[in-house]
Amino acid sequence: MVKHIVMWKLNDDIQSMDKEHILDNMKTHLEDLRNDVEGLLSISVNIYPLDTSTVDVMLTSLLIDEEALKNYANHPKHIEVAEKYVKPFVCSRSCMDYTV
Repeated sequence: MVKHIVMWKLNDDIQSMDKEHILDNMKTHLEDLRNDVEGLLSISVNIYPLDTSTVDVMLTSLLIDEEALKNYANHPKHIEVAEKYVKPFVCSRSCMDYTV
């Protein structure tokens, strides 16, 4: 199995009123990918970091193998969600993939 972890920092210019809406959309649409991507066993998005955190959002997912990770990365629904609900609102992204 493969663990896929991604962390994002939101753009500094996002207003506090918009931030909650943006984060809720990210969480909802990313977690909905579990219904669309074969080999994606679980996916969870945390949008409530402690004040000591240096990122705003963390995605943790578990996939059956590296091939499933490649398929997830290139899946049309994943690309759509990333383009619409993630990329426009983030200034940095960190990722770590590893076998478990």
